[in-house]
Amino acid sequence: MTFWEKLKKDLEHGMKGGMDVIKSGAEMVKEKAGELTEEGKKAYIIFSLKREARDQMAELGARVYLLATDKVEIGTDSIVNADLEKIKKLEAQITGLEKAK
Repeated sequence: MTFWEKLKKDLEHGMKGGMDVIKSGAEMVKEKAGELTEEGKKAYIIFSLKREARDQMAELGARVYLLATDKVEIGTDSIVNADLEKIKKLEAQITGLEKAK
């Protein structure tokens, strides 16, 4: 399973499962983060990173689409390359945190 597929699956599962993070709302959870257990804090961080990765992938997809319709070489675009680096860093962070569980 690719990182993108796993990301979508995990986010869908989290939303369907009624995670406390979603029910409480991100702002409320941030305020209450000090009261959460270490495991809860880690779960919130992972969820936030996954949302950020999903959003970054959506931005990348939009940029690639625009470049492709203009028949521009995608690999030479600095924004595409920067987005790819951001996604790789997010993936590494998520993987590291998930392994530490």
